[in-house]
Formats: sequence, structure tokens, C-alpha cells
Amino acid sequence: MIQRRSLLATAAVTLAAPAIHAQSRGPMKIGNLLSASGVFAITGEGIQRGMELAVAQIGANAGGRAIVMIREDDEVSPQVGLQKVKKLIERDNCDIITGPVGSNIALAIAGYLKAAPCIYLCTGAGVNALTRERRAPNFFRSSTSSWQSNAPAAGWFAKNGYPKVALIASDYSGGHEAADAFKAAYLAAGGTIATELYPPFGANDFSAYLPQLRSAGAPAVYAYMTGADAVRFVQQFDQFGLKKDMTLLGTGFMVEQDALPAQGAAALGARTGLHYADTLPSQINRDFVAAYRAKYNESPSCYAEYGFVGAHAIAAALEITKGDADQAKLIAALKQVQFEAPRGPFRFDPDTHNVIQNIYVREVVMDGAAPVNRVLATIPDQRDPG
Repeated sequence: MIQRRSLLATAAVTLAAPAIHAQSRGPMKIGNLLSASGVFAITGEGIQRGMELAVAQIGANAGGRAIVMIREDDEVSPQVGLQKVKKLIERDNCDIITGPVGSNIALAIAGYLKAAPCIYLCTGAGVNALTRERRAPNFFRSSTSSWQSNAPAAGWFAKNGYPKVALIASDYSGGHEAADAFKAAYLAAGGTIATELYPPFGANDFSAYLPQLRSAGAPAVYAYMTGADAVRFVQQFDQFGLKKDMTLLGTGFMVEQDALPAQGAAALGARTGLHYADTLPSQINRDFVAAYRAKYNESPSCYAEYGFVGAHAIAAALEITKGDADQAKLIAALKQVQFEAPRGPFRFDPDTHNVIQNIYVREVVMDGAAPVNRVLATIPDQRDPG
């Protein structure tokens, strides 16, 4: 098991002991707005499980303050998400809101949370705006941004054997944001984009697009697909025979642990960029993977690591404030939080409050009977440009 103090190593400077108000000694309430139904149900469950594992490991207590989590299902609906987050703040009196998975939901609740007396720690959605033009003093993100998930690896691909790609991404705001981040970095590194294709989000059949990828004359394809789209695209890319002539590149979400079991051998050889791989060799990560497997009988995805790290970041901030949930003190404490996470070094950007972290170039290989992501290269200390 990961030791609490080893993971919760914080900045040397700590805040002064706070004045204790009568209400401040009650439980620290964390409201988890996470999809429990619909297309993001598995992702939401992974984040929730990661948080539950972390809270269990610290004994549901940090800074002398008990920790209680309350989960609400946003039903993958911005309207429902806003209703649920208002309930978490106004009825449940939550001190911190975490989640959601969907970027559309994150943006829908941002205006309300900006004025709310709480901390908003995004443990899911990667939409850039949340820590750019929509950022607020009480907003933090412990997951990753769209830029971090696509741009850093783009330069590595351009300089390491893939000077020309065909680009394909799901036709929705998240897909276009990811494609734009990849394109800007890839072109800046000297790469050439042969064609761009945008199939509908939720597509069942990619047969109209696969011949166009083949005819583009590129040695590789860069794809942004997630969830069920990722499973179907990777399977059909293999079935159509494209793997024989083209390397499949993309965002790491495309071949994460939530998709790999269904993709199987079809995913072999895919190279992607992401902030995490469950094969990272650090002792912190080995302990996390072992604990997660023991509790849930499966390997953790990056989403489970989102939740695990988010919960530890909250606990680390509470250690600094000695349990005080005052918003200003928690904001100051979160800016100081630093620790070695399963993904590697973790801290928040003091300006944008987005996470600063390593990005890994990974390749899907067989490990015994199962496909896994093996790390090929580390791109350290990646800060979203804000």
C-alpha cells in the first residue's frame, strides 16, 4: 500500500494554523459530479474508484478533518449537471466539487462554481477553456488538458519517424480541440498533414473513411477517438488492413485500459501520448496498480489515476491548512501541493491552476496474454500554455 506521508509530501512552507470555527470541525464534504450512466459511465466509475481507494488509504481523514464523499450522476447532460452541482453546494454543503467527465458539463457548471464558496477541482474534463479563458481563482485541474493530451507527443512523432500523417478525429468540440492542438504542434515541428477527416461522434461504421486514410499516402494516421468510438475505430482500422502499411498514432485515451481489453490484438503497435501508463516503473505506481487490482480486480486506467491523484491533492491541501476548509486558505494550499504521483511529479501551475506533469509516448505491446502500454519516451514537465 502507498504510504500516506510519502505521497503527501508537500512544499516546505506551510500555512499558519487557522482559527477553528465551530462548523469547520465537521466533515470535509467532497461532491463528486461523475457520470454513472450513459456513454461516460465507465469513465466516471474509474474516477470514483480511484478517489475511493485514495480516501481509504488515508483513513478518510486529512489535517485532522474527516472526509466524506457524495456522488451525483450528471447523466451526461449539462442541464442535469448544473442541477446536481447546485444540490451538492446548496443542500449538501460540499466544500469541494470534483469531476465531471464531459467537457460540455464542465463548462456548463463553471459560471455557477466561479461564484460559489467552494473549490472546484476538475478530475476529468480536459477542455482547455476551463484553465484558460474560463479560469477562476477557485478552479484547479488535476487530470489533464486537451493540449497536454495531444500537443507534446505531436512534436515527438514529427521528429521520430512520422513526418507525414493523415488526421482523423470525432466531429464534436472535444475532437476538434484535440485535433487543433495536435496540428499546431505537429506543423511547428516540421510535420505535414496529408488529409483531415471528421466522422460523427458515436459513429458505428468507419468504412467510408478508412479508404481515404489509405489513399492519403502517409506512413501514419493520427486519431482522436475515445470510448466506444475508440474501440470500433481501432478494430476496423485493423480489419481493413491499414495496420500493414500505416502506423496508428493518437491520443492515449484511444488505447487506454477501458478500451484495450475489447480492442485486443487490433491495438498492437499503436503509439500514443498521455500523462500516465499503468506500466510506469516507479514504486509509487507499482503500489497503486497493485492496490487497485486487489480492490477492483482490474488494472487502473488513466481515469482511475485521475481520481486517485485528485483525492490525494485534496488531502495534501488539508494537511497544509490543518483541516481548515476556508476557500482562500485552500486555494493557497493547493498552489503549494507537490508530490510524486503514480503518473510522476505532480504540481499545479500557480497561474492557470492546471496540472504540470510529464507526458509519455507509449506503444501497445503484449505482456503475457494482455495488451499494455509500454513507455517509449518521457516528455517532462509539460505546462499547458494557458
